[in-house]
Amino acid sequence: MQDSITGLLRGGWRARVPFYRSLLAEAYIAAGEMQLAENSLRAVLSEIGIREERWWHPDLWRVAGMIEAGNARPNKAMRYFQKSLDSALAMGAGAAIKRTQLAMAAVDVR
Repeated sequence: MQDSITGLLRGGWRARVPFYRSLLAEAYIAAGEMQLAENSLRAVLSEIGIREERWWHPDLWRVAGMIEAGNARPNKAMRYFQKSLDSALAMGAGAAIKRTQLAMAAVDVR
């Protein structure tokens, strides 16, 4: 997936790259590679157009919460999860709300 992201950027394609990076971060979390997940999500913040692609912000914050939970920082995780829920509620994104609720339950952060 990282090679695909690199190829997109090399070709000048920026649309959805931040979203793809967050998916990659989620894959790293599943593999227990928290530092790689953090690095991938950190790269999202440097992407051009991150503010314009608001549709995926709830997932960005959800993944950030998962990283913090995985790094045993439950207070930070809860702040990110709440930001995810607030963002999803504001745009009426029911599926994003559910994904965040499931992530919270999986890491037992309340």
